[in-house]
Amino acid sequence: MQVFGNTNKRKFSNGVRKIAIIANLAKEKVPNIMRKLVRDFEKKNINVFLLEDTARFLQRKDLKADEEKIRKNAQVLISLGGDGTLLKAARIVRDENIPILGVNMGSLGFLTEITYKNLNKTLPILFNKKYYIEKRNMLTVGVRGDRKRLFALNDVVLSRGASARIVKLKTYIDGSYLTTFAADGLIVSTSTGSTAHSLSSGGPIVHPSMDCVLIVPICPHTLSNRPVVVPNRSKIKVKMLTESTVDYTIDGQIGGKLNKGDEIEVKLTPFTVSLIRLKKKSFYELLRKKLKWSGSSISK
Repeated sequence: MQVFGNTNKRKFSNGVRKIAIIANLAKEKVPNIMRKLVRDFEKKNINVFLLEDTARFLQRKDLKADEEKIRKNAQVLISLGGDGTLLKAARIVRDENIPILGVNMGSLGFLTEITYKNLNKTLPILFNKKYYIEKRNMLTVGVRGDRKRLFALNDVVLSRGASARIVKLKTYIDGSYLTTFAADGLIVSTSTGSTAHSLSSGGPIVHPSMDCVLIVPICPHTLSNRPVVVPNRSKIKVKMLTESTVDYTIDGQIGGKLNKGDEIEVKLTPFTVSLIRLKKKSFYELLRKKLKWSGSSISK
């Protein structure tokens, strides 16, 4: 879904005055770009919010902000890194409808909108709000017995971890028993995440505008087990039947461990994340470029 311009009138009624920056400091060019952005924004009297590690690295503790402060104050969030950095940014802003501008410092990048070389040209567009908003679904993840809810833009991955044994995962859709997967693991993915871990595990490529959830077994022991796509209202529950510990990972970044009898529930959130797009682009063109599909041509 694409919407032109600003969709959050409350936050932007007085212009863009508060910007958060989430950065992958391990990327070679990021520190210098960060320093320049902070310097330029402060010249414009724009308040800048940085996570603690970034503020400490730049020796700007005065700009330090925790995730809650960013969620409640930032009007725009700039993500400097790759898709992984943007995934982290999406989990921070979640339901606050804060637009995210992804700046790609790497090579692949399905989610990031621009390269760092184009950042200077992009900022005036950002301040003038001459951009599109692309809405993306997120997953909410709950582990039985734990009140804490986790959020994912791409996927939730259940895996055997370091164990050589397959895991057994009893899976339900809306309370209806689907099957017990005997596999290396299981992926529950949004349509956005269909080009991430799901794709490498044999899952389908799904247009990111589709309101659906993918269930993709990883190296299933039963060859007839195949990926399943379910409606957006579905609740997926997975019960651990294996004796060995099962790892769960959110967007490849955070997670924990599950033991026999533990259950995990996954469903789409009622809210979406807003990604800034400078112009309308074809998803199929993106696939062709990022996956390096050459295709074939037949001359007459």
